[in-house]
Amino acid sequence: MTTTKTVPKELNILQVNGPGGNTTKTDPKVVEAIQILDPRLTSLHSKQVYFVASTAPIQPLVSKVLLYLLTGYSVEPVETIDELVFVTVPRVGTISPWTTKATNILNRCGFDEVTGVVMATRWVLGCAEDCPVEDCHSAIDKLLIVLQDRMVQSALRYPDSVESIFANYQPGPLGHIDLGDQLEKTNVEYGLSLSKVEILEIREYFSNRNRNPTDAELMMYALVNSEHCRHKIFNSLWEIDNEPKSKSLFSMIRETHQRSPKDTLVAYEDNACVIAGNQAS
Repeated sequence: MTTTKTVPKELNILQVNGPGGNTTKTDPKVVEAIQILDPRLTSLHSKQVYFVASTAPIQPLVSKVLLYLLTGYSVEPVETIDELVFVTVPRVGTISPWTTKATNILNRCGFDEVTGVVMATRWVLGCAEDCPVEDCHSAIDKLLIVLQDRMVQSALRYPDSVESIFANYQPGPLGHIDLGDQLEKTNVEYGLSLSKVEILEIREYFSNRNRNPTDAELMMYALVNSEHCRHKIFNSLWEIDNEPKSKSLFSMIRETHQRSPKDTLVAYEDNACVIAGNQAS
């Protein structure tokens, strides 16, 4: 799926620091995990941040009001960052429901010049003192694969790539994916998480129709056939220690409620539940 990108020249971007810890102490398990990628990596911590795009320069007073509206803080924390920094944001080229609602609220509060606000996670990666942070770039690409959900998120270098969050993307022509090796490559490139069985099904389906699938068709197939939508693994039959189980994993989860349904009015209905509360006066 190709797009053309344009970044408005007069766009002003404000960063608002939210909750989270730029702590000096990192969980030992986290350190152990990142040092598999590069033993010179020493720490990894995150902080919630917001990026606000405005068509007019953001004045100090407006900046303080936005800080309070977005975080509840009256004074922004002072921090110094010398390490390598990157951010994970909603997938570039999409507009999240949170962004739509938050932008609408700010506009209704009188901030007509605000064209968008995005909630992101900023990651700060520390390296050993005798290792320039530039030398750790080779490990970053591997780390980003772990820290982002490529189906719905993008990872960006900070601060150089932040402006691309608010770029205007125009849809391009449909791409056609060859049923040969390109299908597997597209699966990885787009983060579709298609299984080998699903790839075989796609090949068989489109081969019978004598055509290649489009990138849009593959994306829609991956979405509607995902574990989130179909619970293929949750509803599978299970064996534990070579002993077949009569219930699927999803049935086992539901059994907890079946054994103790107290105060539950609705459960497992249309992705929702209702529990009994106090009597309203």
